[in-house]
Amino acid sequence: MRCSVDSPHFQRAVENWPRDERDLFTADDKNHVLLSADYRQIEAVLTAFFARDVEQTEIVLAGGNLHAITAATFYGCEPTAESAKSLMVKKGGREESAYQCTKEYRHGRNFWMGAHTLSRKYGFTLRESIRLIQADDKRWPAVARWRPSVAWEAQRNKMLLNSFERPLYFHTPFRGDDIERWADAREAVAFKPQSTAGDMFKLATAALPAELMWSAAHDNDVLHVEADIGKMKKAAILLRDTMERCFPEMVWAPFYPKGFFCKVDITAGYSWGGKEKVEI
Repeated sequence: MRCSVDSPHFQRAVENWPRDERDLFTADDKNHVLLSADYRQIEAVLTAFFARDVEQTEIVLAGGNLHAITAATFYGCEPTAESAKSLMVKKGGREESAYQCTKEYRHGRNFWMGAHTLSRKYGFTLRESIRLIQADDKRWPAVARWRPSVAWEAQRNKMLLNSFERPLYFHTPFRGDDIERWADAREAVAFKPQSTAGDMFKLATAALPAELMWSAAHDNDVLHVEADIGKMKKAAILLRDTMERCFPEMVWAPFYPKGFFCKVDITAGYSWGGKEKVEI
């Protein structure tokens, strides 16, 4: 079954599809495989980039995982993706991996999720939620400073531009000194990382060979290639190099002197979800 890559509803939905549902989508036959590439923590990494968070950036470039570090703070597991993914915790009446929970939290907090939302979604008491948020802001002070600064910029200028000059306009009035209470504050804070990630993904996807494209959704490109080890390796290198390209629109020395880039994770298998994985 091939995916429809044109539907915006499909684009929004697939981001959080579990692996077993993605396994319903398969290559055309057993002589082909799907090469899937996902940007690694892209919105969190872009938030660190825009906030000029040196510590987070150093962790990412050294191969660390920000979501796993958050999971260790929340649930006491080892600060590795493997440990966080293997630990199951309760969230909203069901069990999910600690990694998935704290991945969602990291995005939410980067975009100014508050203590009441944290308490409701993750089952912490309100007091514990406030403590965790205060500890998180103390752990990552650059991002904590960046959030209000970008909201004030949006409120003052009535617009923001992302790294590719795409604008977003704001018209909601605000009077006061607590910018977090502005109705458009969260949308303003989310705009630059989310829209920049989307534009990066579109540019990378457009550079991939159309004859190999199987699906392109959110931050995940999938190629449909012959199950030949040589051809798979060649396609995997092409996929990696295309998606991990530098974007000279976003330079930050010494970390990104040639432009911002984000690593990808590549998997190969008969299905989109990775069932019957193939080594490349």
